[in-house]
Amino acid sequence: MSSKAKRSASVRADTGRCSGHQGSFGAGESVPPNHQAVLMPCKAATQKEATEHGAVKDVKSYGYDGFRWLSGDEVSNLVRTSLEQQFESLPRPPRSFHELLSLHFVARASSNYLGELVAAEPIVVARILARVNSSLYGTRAPIERLGQAITFLGLHSVRNICLRYLLNESFKLANSSVKKTLNRISEASSIATDLAERVARRLELEDPASLTTQVVLSFTGHLACALIEPSTSNSEAPTGLLQRFEQQQASIGLAAPEVGRLLLISWGLPKQLINKVAAIDRVLLPLEGPPSPTSQSAAVAFLCARLGEHLANDGPNKPGDFEAWLKSDNDLRFLASHFGQAYYVGVVQTISAPDFLEGIRAAVKPQD
Repeated sequence: MSSKAKRSASVRADTGRCSGHQGSFGAGESVPPNHQAVLMPCKAATQKEATEHGAVKDVKSYGYDGFRWLSGDEVSNLVRTSLEQQFESLPRPPRSFHELLSLHFVARASSNYLGELVAAEPIVVARILARVNSSLYGTRAPIERLGQAITFLGLHSVRNICLRYLLNESFKLANSSVKKTLNRISEASSIATDLAERVARRLELEDPASLTTQVVLSFTGHLACALIEPSTSNSEAPTGLLQRFEQQQASIGLAAPEVGRLLLISWGLPKQLINKVAAIDRVLLPLEGPPSPTSQSAAVAFLCARLGEHLANDGPNKPGDFEAWLKSDNDLRFLASHFGQAYYVGVVQTISAPDFLEGIRAAVKPQD
């Protein structure tokens, strides 16, 4: 998408309100203590736009008016204490994880510095070398040195591999039945991150590192819920995101995005980053009023995460199947309204392009 097209697609930042719905939260915004997101039908203008892009005509027909999104700030102390106790049993990410997420690293890191940081994590080094030598890249000769791998894959790609692995390490203490679910979520995260990198390049986004970081971290709550209450995430759990969130709220007290937000807070991650991550799965909710750069960024991340999950579960990945998925998946019904019409059309055209889809198919089973 050209710079001119991007400017025309971007719209002024403004926050509207649905009846009973308080919208998404983005960079620098805190979640109000009494935040509620009761999914109710929006006004005709937003509803009309959603309908034009394959969304629904009547929100009530999908049961949305009965679901209330609970914030971690409004649940009882008993629920929070129970979750915090379970968080304490998880291995905390190492210093290198926090360093990779720091603004200093993103702004100034060099390949040499990344190499020094990663060298302290031998298993991560092995993962990176396995990735670069996989059939996905078809290198003429084996790449055996970390520095060569960073040069070949690119600094940000290697950083994403490191973040995914270090995050997954916090959830490795599980029995065999749960491990299968965790592996599936990890695979979805891997595919989604690769998609986010590709989408960022195609759309010429200004901060691709921030987008991919948010996509990686958006799976934190899903991994945590798989450990806390396996029945909400395993093969027997509902496939729809809304239904899973309902089940998680009923059994755990909070849905995966809010569990993830509390866990990231307990790990001491930057508040601004946590708020951006927390906004991603709220694209599931209707957006009242004009879309903003914040809602558009969250929508890109949400689409990559959902498509990653779709492909990890062996969803169709042919052009016609992909377009049908966009129109039929109930979890995407409000996606267009978060993008805005011009931006949404551009994104769909970009990721529906044959060469883009071919890259997706090649990366569906990454060997990292």
